[in-house]
Amino acid sequence: MSIDLGAPASRRQVARIDSPLKTPRLIRPPVRHSFGSGESFSEVGRPAGKSTLSILINFWTSQIKRIRTFPMRGAGQYLYGNVSLKRVMRFTRTFLLVLFAACTALPANAVSMFTQLDSHNLGDQRLNFTIETNRLAALVHFKVFVQSGQATLTSIPSASLQVCDGTNQIASCSLQKAQRDNGVIYEFDVSSKYLEKSRFTFGNMAESNGQPMPAGDFYWFYLKDFAGGDSPPDLPIRYHNAQYNFTFSLPASWRGYSVSVQQWEGETYSPAEDKTIITGHGPMITLRLPQWKTNDLYQDIPIVVFTRTQWDDLNHGHLWPSLFAGGAMDEIWHNQNYVFAMSSRYNWGELNGAHEVTEIIGQNRAANKMHQLYPD
Repeated sequence: MSIDLGAPASRRQVARIDSPLKTPRLIRPPVRHSFGSGESFSEVGRPAGKSTLSILINFWTSQIKRIRTFPMRGAGQYLYGNVSLKRVMRFTRTFLLVLFAACTALPANAVSMFTQLDSHNLGDQRLNFTIETNRLAALVHFKVFVQSGQATLTSIPSASLQVCDGTNQIASCSLQKAQRDNGVIYEFDVSSKYLEKSRFTFGNMAESNGQPMPAGDFYWFYLKDFAGGDSPPDLPIRYHNAQYNFTFSLPASWRGYSVSVQQWEGETYSPAEDKTIITGHGPMITLRLPQWKTNDLYQDIPIVVFTRTQWDDLNHGHLWPSLFAGGAMDEIWHNQNYVFAMSSRYNWGELNGAHEVTEIIGQNRAANKMHQLYPD
């Protein structure tokens, strides 16, 4: 049975349940539902039923209950039922060795961590996450890209989507991954009316000899936390980069646009060394019209991302992105951590669509209504 989440039939299905009589398989949090923002907690996972440790303890307890102390027989020897003290001590030693091995193995093989993601802690995780969203009429398109960071991306990752209407879950499904740039990417569409309590979960599963284990690092987020705000009326398509908490709106004619990210390096002249030195670096996000071709160029929208400290250095003459020769950097807007700017010479080639891009930038600036950090 397929469940339509608001996407047209021609688009990908993002929720599928094989049978109405089957319960969909979920990646569930531990029994302790303590889901604060960015909160992590652990749970020792084990197969259904009793663990090896509990079986050993129960067996030893049953043996203790059977022991009956008899009067001394011979010089210094007790008998416990029909078992001599020597045999009891040998069994005890073996039991303690097995118990130690079981306790040692548990933390290494069966610990799961659950972390809620939001725009504030996304860059602090052991894996690298990039979350992009586009609003297409009543739908929101999500693209979640995961790469290795401090932790290595497993060869058997898992991802699931739970779609809820308020407190009622209406669909749950596993998501298929696509490989890209040494990482995995998941894409899905959800109607905007279901964003509030719906959530995405990614599992970096533990493995042994290529086989999955019932444990791993799990990351999840509410879809609403990365959907961004409303777009201006004439710009129905919205690009949102969760890593930098950056949103940019586009007209309907840009549907199917592409996004690329490249690095800029900041340079300045050092009189002491009598040469240009690298003083910083950062990303430049480029939005490109789908009609763009190598033999029919259209104007891109290149947005340079600075940290607040880098923006101060730029405005005091201590840094300049080497990608741009001359001109000035014009702030579009900023948030608590970053400043988003464009070169005043971004459209120097007078390519097709340059006038439209100028209008799009102006509409985005007007929608934000934010004062500039360094007014002209």
